[in-house]
Amino acid sequence: MTALALTNSNHYPKNSLQLRYSIKYNTTQAVPLDEVITSLNSLNFLLKNASQVLTDLTHVDFIGQAIYVEKIETGSLKNDIILVITCQDAEALKRVLEWMDKYKMTKYLIPGLIGAGLMFAYQTLTNPNTNAAVVNNTTTITDSIIISGSNEMTPEMQKKIDEAIERKITRDKNGAAKAALEFFSPVRTEPNASISLGDGES
Repeated sequence: MTALALTNSNHYPKNSLQLRYSIKYNTTQAVPLDEVITSLNSLNFLLKNASQVLTDLTHVDFIGQAIYVEKIETGSLKNDIILVITCQDAEALKRVLEWMDKYKMTKYLIPGLIGAGLMFAYQTLTNPNTNAAVVNNTTTITDSIIISGSNEMTPEMQKKIDEAIERKITRDKNGAAKAALEFFSPVRTEPNASISLGDGES
């Protein structure tokens, strides 16, 4: 297994919220480079509304956001990513951090955003009235691909995120469907593949 680090924490803007997360594609074969790039591109769409959703939830305005790749590991493909959302000033950042701590969202905001985006896209690709089954923090998005990960958000908070994402993502249903297919690109050809979500490495 090899790893490639791609970021430097000194480059992040002042007064920014930095959320680390790991996405692991559990495969038996090495993942081709073009599929690695495709899956990373999907995150640009799935997370592009993160700051707007966070504004809806916290009533704090943000001045920018960026997604960084901290590390890529080969073998079963693992991407450690960092979502950086920049606040207007230190006081705004303090308010956001207090909200994140109160609702235990530091670990669960990114999977909440990704999950809501994928669920909406899946419904767009299939029957708009069909919901994927969610059991014990494991979501079956397609007939053969399992996404697993811990999510301790309250149902009320997840519903707020789902609704906020849907308001944003419905403006580009085709983009949502494309992003979902791209997200699964590294595992589509393996019948027993799965995707694990967890804390990114610092």
